[in-house]
Amino acid sequence: MEPCKVLQPEDMARIDPERKLVDWCAMSLDEAASYMKDLNMDEEKLADNVKAQKLQSWKLEVAQGKTTLLNSNLASMLKLREDKLTELRQRHQPADNSEALKLDIQRKMQLFEEQLNHKEKQTAHQMVLRRAKMVRQRNEALKQKQHLERLLRKQAKQTSEKMEQLKGKQQRDEEEQRKCLEKIESDFRGEELMLITQHESELKQLQEAVEKETKMALDELLEKQKRAKQEQQNSPKECIVCTRQFSSELRRAVLVPCGHYTMCIECCSGIWNLRKPKCPAKCPVCRMVIELKPEVTYE
Repeated sequence: MEPCKVLQPEDMARIDPERKLVDWCAMSLDEAASYMKDLNMDEEKLADNVKAQKLQSWKLEVAQGKTTLLNSNLASMLKLREDKLTELRQRHQPADNSEALKLDIQRKMQLFEEQLNHKEKQTAHQMVLRRAKMVRQRNEALKQKQHLERLLRKQAKQTSEKMEQLKGKQQRDEEEQRKCLEKIESDFRGEELMLITQHESELKQLQEAVEKETKMALDELLEKQKRAKQEQQNSPKECIVCTRQFSSELRRAVLVPCGHYTMCIECCSGIWNLRKPKCPAKCPVCRMVIELKPEVTYE
């Protein structure tokens, strides 16, 4: 027989993600899962009943709205017919007192009154039927509400009983979890010390490598600065094209991308302006194609 697996916090988080059970505890995973399944099924039934009750109330509201609309329509129709009667009476005033005209008007008025009475009777009958239907629907909604309240009370009682049963198991599980945590903490301390020593040694090696690379980079930078200073001292003092001495008025021009600055800005501009698609401007020192317009250097 396989031993029951103790319920862990991560298991309970998977079974009960919404934390419906505050004081959760179970002997095994199967028991907790079956309990949560029953609880979710009861909640779904309650939710369906609540939805049905809301739908019923909505239908009652719609029926009341239709009834009020029908009453307003009937009132408007009655008013319209009364206006027609008055208009008809005014139109057929006794300008001509013939007996046939009077009889015709009386007959039409009687016919109209009969139709009006028939409509009123039909409307009253429909109103009575609608009121009876609304009363039945209201009684059914009250019965469903009472049934739901009974179900909720029963479910709350069952839940409290199950929670009391689980409280006894919770203490044993907490004791076992405490022992497991103590063992895990002791193992973790040993691993942590070993990782700290290993990390310190790696940091020391990394620091030595960084210091070595920094020193090499500084030496290389100093060497480049010395080489640049020597090149600047050995650079020519006059333009290699027009042989004029460089001064504050006659400035050097740097060529891109080769970087030579052995010509004045006037000669460089002349070479740049004489370029063609098949004959681009080139540096007179290294014969490299000049890509950008020459600019004056800052000495």
